[in-house]
Amino acid sequence: MFLYYYKFIEIIKKLCFYIVSILLILMTLLLFVAVLSRYLFSYSFIWIDAFSRYSMIYIAFIGGAIALYEGSHIGVDYFLNLLSCNIRKIIKKIHFLLIFFVGIVMYTSTIGLITKGYNTAVPALLPLVISRGHIYHIFPITAFLYILFTLGLLLHEKKEKKK
Repeated sequence: MFLYYYKFIEIIKKLCFYIVSILLILMTLLLFVAVLSRYLFSYSFIWIDAFSRYSMIYIAFIGGAIALYEGSHIGVDYFLNLLSCNIRKIIKKIHFLLIFFVGIVMYTSTIGLITKGYNTAVPALLPLVISRGHIYHIFPITAFLYILFTLGLLLHEKKEKKK
């Protein structure tokens, strides 16, 4: 059962990586076009700046979830390494449980934000007809990823303990 869950998480992680990569490439190309149009034609596309800003937010949130799963976040582990192995495992488990519960709180508390956001359009993105509710979807998506990934990390800890 754990094997299927890890395969599912790996598929989700790859999908997140591809989304982040596509957004980064698209953001870079659009900003290049915006700079060229501003200097060559003295015309600025306002929506490109807004799109790039919101793309960067999506990249940071989704990338943070990927970094959580891979253990790539910057951390000071000097003091943690001074502790015994058993205490380190307990602290690691508490750490993952806290992130899991933050994901649950984040998911439940952002639903109201999204529904309120649908009534507010983003002025710079008016040609694309996108409301703030669409942009706020990153919060429950990230919360879901945090829940999914920390559950996988907790199960991995449990699996290692059985060995």
